[in-house]
Amino acid sequence: MSAAIVRSPSRERRLIRRRQFLSATGSACAAVALASCAEQADGPLASTRIGKGPVTITIWVQDFGPMIAGIRRAAQEYAKGEPEVSISVQVVPYNDLRAKVIPAVAAGSEADIINAYNSWFVAADINRMFLPLDEYVGDREKVSRIVFPNALEATATPGGRIYYMPYLSGMNVSSTTINVDDFKKKGIDHRTLRSWEDMLSAAKELTVVKNGHMVRSGISPLGQFFNLLQAWIWQQGGEFYDRAKGEWNLSTDHGRMAIQRLSDLFWKDRVCDFALLDGTSDDFLRRRISANVAGVYQVSNLEAADPTLHLDGIMTPPLAGGHSSLFGGEIAVMTLSKRLRHDARKRRHCVALMRAMLSADALLSMTDVYSGTMASKDLYRDSRVEKTRFGPLSQRMASQLWPKIRFTRARVSDTTDAETEIERGIRKEISLKEALANAEKYLNEKEQLAYQRQR
Repeated sequence: MSAAIVRSPSRERRLIRRRQFLSATGSACAAVALASCAEQADGPLASTRIGKGPVTITIWVQDFGPMIAGIRRAAQEYAKGEPEVSISVQVVPYNDLRAKVIPAVAAGSEADIINAYNSWFVAADINRMFLPLDEYVGDREKVSRIVFPNALEATATPGGRIYYMPYLSGMNVSSTTINVDDFKKKGIDHRTLRSWEDMLSAAKELTVVKNGHMVRSGISPLGQFFNLLQAWIWQQGGEFYDRAKGEWNLSTDHGRMAIQRLSDLFWKDRVCDFALLDGTSDDFLRRRISANVAGVYQVSNLEAADPTLHLDGIMTPPLAGGHSSLFGGEIAVMTLSKRLRHDARKRRHCVALMRAMLSADALLSMTDVYSGTMASKDLYRDSRVEKTRFGPLSQRMASQLWPKIRFTRARVSDTTDAETEIERGIRKEISLKEALANAEKYLNEKEQLAYQRQR
């Protein structure tokens, strides 16, 4: 086993570029949706104040244009009917927001409504962080009528209580983004792919090699190795994590088979190549891949960046003969400050405003500029969603994916180093056995730290 975890510079660059791409294209594709907000904001990513009432509600939201648009719209409509309310929508870059939330909660200086991601607080005691919502929005059965039930399972909570309302997910790993034109030229109907083996066969036909060098990859798993590994272990009937004990075990027969499959994509099946791909949006924009498993949210972002692209999303086909479990990655959620427990007046408005954010009216226009999935059932029950640009895709993906999503519910908030170790093994920098052992060691160290804090 190597002496230390080695961070991959290429991996770090991919993460940074992905966030830059999301921010830039999110801003561009949200411009139309934000037209009605122009008098109150300087631009899609600007912070905004809505209303002039004495009750001031603050909202922290990530700098992602479509999400800001939906939240602003809900805030505007709510303020019209509640003149005593003033709403401050404060836009914060993803990395800054992630670094800001937990310290702010500890200091009691957090916003009243916080857009966060479930992965940010899995290592913390969520019971001490946010307002428990059960007594204000209803129990799980009632809330499950509003949102997809699986979305409530993203994070383990004490006593199964509700501390967040799920908002949206780009469905990385669980969905595959397809360059439709590439598939059509080969006479392949991507909608008929039922198993991963079907997808692999298609990828082999789509892969293009010239003069001994790959110039187009049939499918890329770059950036998603660890998540795909987890999905494949589940689909083979295996397990890799015991929450009760706080233990990870990747070095099983199922784990070894899963990482071997990932390695084979590069060295045996030869449908992708590290020399060609960098795991960012550039792979699609430069026509270097025909498909990847980085999430259906990409469709809208990429088509905004290059209108000549014709993309689609499908559920990532499961292994043939295996379980249909899909890996549930990071999801955007809305939480309420625990300080609201002592302010019934403001709490009433915050609960109502959060519910408004999940309404079809607030989310509908987002599907004109965002192709990912929402957690709101109301949106997809509304026939208007079928008429927006990405509404039909978002609706199809939500109905297929949410019911099959399964979450690890581990206490490790950042699995970047585990991803790096799996990638090092696939790159043949270390053995596959060593890669699994390194990733497992890292995860168990982080898990035990969080496990001890929570106890």
